[in-house]
Amino acid sequence: MVAVVTAVGLVLSGVLVELIRARKRQDKVVAEVTPNGGGSMRDIAARIETQVDRIRDTQVAQGERLAKVEAKVENWSHPGRRSNDGR
Repeated sequence: MVAVVTAVGLVLSGVLVELIRARKRQDKVVAEVTPNGGGSMRDIAARIETQVDRIRDTQVAQGERLAKVEAKVENWSHPGRRSNDGR
């Protein structure tokens, strides 16, 4: 009987140790996906998203500027022809 109780105790101890380890891993994951003011993966992803949005806005603006320059070059190359945007 003592051997059975000891075996059950060892098994339960092992299960408890694994639950504690799993909880620690879970806490680490939660910390990484929870904004904390700078260092979490969530904060980093938010900064990258902001930077990508700015780059996209810059590219759109540059594309618009390039289209205007191309239209002017087309007008200079062919003075009598109107560009596609009506200028």
